[in-house]
Order: sequence, then structure tokens, then C-alpha cells
Amino acid sequence: MIWLNPESVAFGTLEIGEVESVVVDREAVLTAEEFGDAGPFMVFADVPKCRVRVRVARRVQDPSPNTLRLGEKASLVFTPSRNASSASRLSVIMSNAVVISIVHTVARSGASKQVVEFLALSSDGAKDPVIEIVK
Repeated sequence: MIWLNPESVAFGTLEIGEVESVVVDREAVLTAEEFGDAGPFMVFADVPKCRVRVRVARRVQDPSPNTLRLGEKASLVFTPSRNASSASRLSVIMSNAVVISIVHTVARSGASKQVVEFLALSSDGAKDPVIEIVK
């Protein structure tokens, strides 16, 4: 899932400004695969274990120090931008997210970017860690 130019992004009590995009990726950590006896192709596949990664990309316009820390855990909440077809309000919540990467880049133009990567954690291992709430 990709959300461009969200209206607001917060990690715990910290408001993250100048966010250009929020990307939620899901990837298999463990797969179960089975092949039949009739030929070379797979006949069954399942993903019993998966990981949810969230990347928040933002413009860095001031030299203020980064207040995010690797390993920090808090809720990650954002409100996507409205478009012409959105009559209701949507909030996306990850009640537990852990910062696993903070990367900075500087373009030749001098524009600076920061990408913060999180792992979204399930509350019990069975529930999806990404919750969309329509208000």
C-alpha cells in the first residue's frame, strides 16, 4: 500500500512533518511449498509467517537533530490525504511499530530526504498489525 503526501504522521507523541509518502510492504518470512508427483510445478503454497515493513519518506528542511532512535517502539498513526472521492475520514494505525532504519540522502540540488523504516508488530501474533479506521 502506498499513500502519497499524508496529512499527518505521528510516531508516539512525535509529529513527523514534511512526509512525502508512507509505504506498507508485506513479505513472507517463511513459506510452505509442495510439489505434486505429476510434474515439475508447485501444487500448494502458503505463507505461515510474514513481516510488515513501513517506510516513511520525508523532506528534511531544517538542521534539527533527529529525535527518532533505532529500536524505539511506539504507535505509528497517519491520516492519508483526502481526494475527490473520499467522503469519509481514514486513519491508519499500527499500535506497535519499531524503528529499524533511518537513512538520509542529499541530492545535487541540496534537497535532503530522510527515510525511516519500521517493523509493525501484531498485538498477539494473529491480528494484522495495520488497522484502517474510517471515521
